[in-house]
Amino acid sequence: TRLRTVTGVQTCALPISEGFGFVVAEAMACGACLLGSKAGAIPEVIGQDEAAGMLFETGDAHDLADKLTQLLQDRALREKYRQNGLARARQHFSVEAMAQGFVEEISRLAPAPAVH
Repeated sequence: TRLRTVTGVQTCALPISEGFGFVVAEAMACGACLLGSKAGAIPEVIGQDEAAGMLFETGDAHDLADKLTQLLQDRALREKYRQNGLARARQHFSVEAMAQGFVEEISRLAPAPAVH
């Protein structure tokens, strides 16, 4: 399966724009350290504070190379992003978290009728 293919990847660099960021969420769930472009929804999935991965300027090959080098040379930084990514994936992108968000949104849009 697709998830098995990602499992074992230690670092994932995503230099493209992605509407939601499925690759990012899946890589986080598999424990990969992330490096993503500041395009599309990638920053939102990684987290604007970059706690769960590192962001680089879209289209800037030098920034990508510099940050990838930094990640590859710093095991502690990779482990921090890996752990934070696993936690973020569980908190925001697990089936349970997404189902709960769906229920909350439906409840907000269509509140239960008042009982008289």
